Amino acid sequence: AEEDLGIQDQIEEQFAQAERLAELAQLSPEELLAELEKELADNEPMQKELSEITEDTIAEAEEALEAAAEEEEEIAEQLENTDEELVDEKKVLAKELAELALDIKRLADREVRQASHLARQASAGEAFEELTETREELLELAQDTKEDAKPEETAAELAQTAQDLVEPLLEEAGDLAEAADEAEAVSNQSPEQAQEQAEERAANAEEAQAKAEQAQEQATAAEAKAEPARQEAAQAVQEALKAEQDAAFAQQKAQDAAEDAAQQPDNQSAQDQAQQSQETAQEAQ
Repeated sequence: AEEDLGIQDQIEEQFAQAERLAELAQLSPEELLAELEKELADNEPMQKELSEITEDTIAEAEEALEAAAEEEEEIAEQLENTDEELVDEKKVLAKELAELALDIKRLADREVRQASHLARQASAGEAFEELTETREELLELAQDTKEDAKPEETAAELAQTAQDLVEPLLEEAGDLAEAADEAEAVSNQSPEQAQEQAEERAANAEEAQAKAEQAQEQATAAEAKAEPARQEAAQAVQEALKAEQDAAFAQQKAQDAAEDAAQQPDNQSAQDQAQQSQETAQEAQ
């Protein structure tokens, strides 16, 4: 019994480390770094062992983290693709993101017209450059969104696509508003024309702000859809680790029983125990 407890403790320790790797694999790179730094500060053995870690060991740890993350993502994708309702919802979300990308492109195209008006005014060079740069950034943002807005992506990936739109769109809204102010200040047009163009640029800025809010709403909705599959995938990974732990324990116990039986060929009880342990190990695999 004491020997079994020793084996159990040893294997549980090994798989506790594997479970910890699986947990770390779910963190973002920034969260992972913060977690490791925190653990390093409080863990003297870890500090001592850190100096002995080789590049190969680091590479193995990275591979383990990546493998756990990939396995969880694959499971989540499989679960989502077997849920017809979720598949339909992802198609709708992907379509909405594609439409949002088209709207962003249209907004960028309007900046072409705005910039062409300013190009004829020598004193509006800075505002012209601002609008031209904003247009290029909007076009790039629209293209990236279009490429990533695919229903075969997981809900979590679609949520990230939407989330990635928010900050750039807010930034572009600010740039558009600033360019509108600059253009109005240096404009040599009639007050009516200047006011009209300033209002149009302000409307563009407000539209970019609205698109950012729309992207945020879509990201929130997608994250809600992704959460059940993510949790189920994480549970599947944990169950797989537990199954591996049980199999490893059974295999080790069978090996020890076989060694005992070999040393006691005339002991029928030892022979029976070895046979039973071997069968248990095979079932656990």
